[in-house]
Parts: sequence; C-alpha cells; structure tokens
Amino acid sequence: MRLHWASGPQGSSAFLLQQHNMLDDWQIDFTVKVTKSNSWGTHGGQFGFVAQNKGATEIGSTDAFSGLGAGSLGVIFDVWDDTGKVFKNGGVDETANQIGRTDDVDDVTNGQFNSYRVTYNAYHKVLAFYFNSGTEIVSTMAPKMTIQEDLNTVFTTNLGYAWIGFGVRVGSGSWTRIETSSFKLSSVKTSIAHSRIEEDKLALPISGSFVVDAKGSCGTYR
Repeated sequence: MRLHWASGPQGSSAFLLQQHNMLDDWQIDFTVKVTKSNSWGTHGGQFGFVAQNKGATEIGSTDAFSGLGAGSLGVIFDVWDDTGKVFKNGGVDETANQIGRTDDVDDVTNGQFNSYRVTYNAYHKVLAFYFNSGTEIVSTMAPKMTIQEDLNTVFTTNLGYAWIGFGVRVGSGSWTRIETSSFKLSSVKTSIAHSRIEEDKLALPISGSFVVDAKGSCGTYR
C-alpha cells in the first residue's frame, strides 16, 4: 500500500475500521519501505504507527502525529534524521508529549522493506519497540527501546479502545516514497492485567504467571 507517493507537502493515514483495546497485551508488526521518488529529491517527513480516538479517517496536522488529541499514541519515525520517537496525547512537545526516543534506526531509509514491531505488556505497563533491516523480526533480538508507560492514563475513554494504523506527513521540498507491505495486530482476549483470582471470596495477589489445577470431588485431577 502506498502511504505517500509524490512530493510534499502531503499527509495521509490508514486505519483499521474496527477499534481495538489498547489496555490489554498487544503486538503490532508491520513492514515499511522508504525511498526517494525523484533522483534529485531529498528524504524528509515522518511515518509511524498511530492509535487514536478521533476516527478512522484522521490525519496529523503538521506532522504524522500532532493534532490527534488526547487518547492517542504514536511511534513515529523521522526519515530526515533517522530517529524513532514515541509520543502521546496528540502532541510532539519533547517535555509534555514525548515519552521515548531511539537513534538506533539508521536503516529506515535504506530503500528496502524493513520490519517494525511495537508491543505492550499490560501487567508490567511497558512499551517496547523492535526494528530490523529486512522483512523479519528475529525472536532473540533486543528491543531498540523500552518505555515504562501506563496506557490506562492515555486511553481514558471508550473503554480503552482506539483506531490503529499508520500516519504519514511529508513536508515541502521532499520527494519521499513510503510504502507498506504488511500490518498485523496480535492481542489476547484477557490478560493477567485484567484478571482476578478469588479464593473463598477473597481476592488473591496476581503474580507474573500462575497455574490453575482442577480436581474432581474425589481429589483427582481433571
């Protein structure tokens, strides 16, 4: 899918039509290729994964994320300086909105499809970002950045549901071609963060993992 195919200034977006729960465990995998669309043009602009509450046709105002309002999250890549930044609540102010940054994504503009992964662990309240040159994330790779962030404080309305997809913005004088070949959401129906264990009507503390044994009336396992 072509997210941007000509000279700037232009903005575009692409969102799944069904909203998804941002407060549970989830994982987003996508591939993006960034190339010049003109031999004498320069790289410029931003693209990235966006989750927001405004609607399935929203586009960032002055860049790929700003203007999307409260209840939004963006993992945005700048194709001018090869950086990855994480913002929340519709702004790109480094103090008020930026919650993470990595400079370790120099291959974003290498002209081939590269792999991106964003994950959220609801129990530990940790966002993680992975990047690999090529079309596959290696399972043993270390994340490029991890961020301690409780998304319950970001997605405070609509029961934590949001539209998820891409946001793109290319400025004047930039001839940047941005394409995606895949986008996959993986999530669980119920995570440990939203589970409750009771014994004799008393809530028990939840650890990182637990095992439930079921026995019949004679004490044998079922």
